[in-house]
Amino acid sequence: MFGASQEIILKNDELLNTLKKLQAVACKFVAKEKSIDKLYKEKGFNLEYIGEPLSNLINEGYIPMVF
Repeated sequence: MFGASQEIILKNDELLNTLKKLQAVACKFVAKEKSIDKLYKEKGFNLEYIGEPLSNLINEGYIPMVF
């Protein structure tokens, strides 16, 4: 998870539970910038810097889903 969706996701318990089951990772940079990093940790999510891994995937030809 990254970007503005990180704030919206926190407001939806059903979505949070689904993402937790999928072991989703939240972007550490965005979470810190929006001061929601502690909320994600309290809810049991891992926080990682995903900018570089995402860039690497794009460079390898993957196309991120954006909507």
